[in-house]
Amino acid sequence: MITDHVHAIRSAAGRLDGIVRRTPFQPANWLSRLDGDQVFLKLENLQVTGAFKIRGAANKLHVLKEQGYAGPVLAVSAGNHGLAVAVSARSLGWTAAVVVPESAARYKIEAIQNAGAELLKIGAGYDEAEAAAHTLSARRGIPFISPYNDEAIIAGQATIGMEMLEADPSLDVILAPVGGGGLLAGITWALDAASASRPVLMGAQAKNSPGMYESLKAGRIVQVAEEPTIADGIAGNIESESQTFEIIRRGVRGVVLVEESEIRRAVVELYREESMIVEPTGAVALAAWRYHRDQLPGGRVGIVVSGGNLDPATLQDWLNE
Repeated sequence: MITDHVHAIRSAAGRLDGIVRRTPFQPANWLSRLDGDQVFLKLENLQVTGAFKIRGAANKLHVLKEQGYAGPVLAVSAGNHGLAVAVSARSLGWTAAVVVPESAARYKIEAIQNAGAELLKIGAGYDEAEAAAHTLSARRGIPFISPYNDEAIIAGQATIGMEMLEADPSLDVILAPVGGGGLLAGITWALDAASASRPVLMGAQAKNSPGMYESLKAGRIVQVAEEPTIADGIAGNIESESQTFEIIRRGVRGVVLVEESEIRRAVVELYREESMIVEPTGAVALAAWRYHRDQLPGGRVGIVVSGGNLDPATLQDWLNE
């Protein structure tokens, strides 16, 4: 099993070479000064398309190409995954359709359209959009590119964990946001494949959309009632048969829930301390570290800043607050 993961990650890294950026993994001295731990940020907000999702999407589409497929494809997304699929499809000369919920951010919708994808607004929230996308994929007879429940997607996201461990093999803790679980499952695979000592892996999730947290608590995938969250990239429940759940249950010590106000404050802090625009989902792991430090182990800590696609006007409003 681990051998398979090593091969999948190395193959993904080869496909992604020249497509994605090896994003910085840099110290955050302002965080390290707070309690003596050494904190580093993996800056996927500086990634192509502004978020880590391009890793999984590009890997998946190139796997399809290797298998002889030549498009079109269909995806569901709150924004970042859809943009990644649209950009990846366009680079291959394929067409892409992206289903988004009515609640999707205008800023992200415009980016998907500008990338040339067919945009379909269906459903009030992410769960309805995902169900509709599966139906539409079957009706059109084209591949559904899951944001998380796919081995090629997971292997693409695993390259983040691989890069973090290559940059610092002595990490004690890795903290990353989780929704459907593609990123956290990928980092689990990367840790399985590494020869270095294994860091503790922790997830962070919006309290208003705690699907993975509640599923881990129950020991099985459960559907939860949700409240709106500004962390739209990790909103929604988990598919009932998603492989990410078992990977995460085996490899992750726990998931920390964060409040909406804490996420906003983390976005503002990243702007003030790092001069970076980071979207709410991208700041969830930092919010967990800043405001729920008692639930997390310490030492040398790597925090994944997963994306930066935030409307500047929204950031300005939060700064004014």
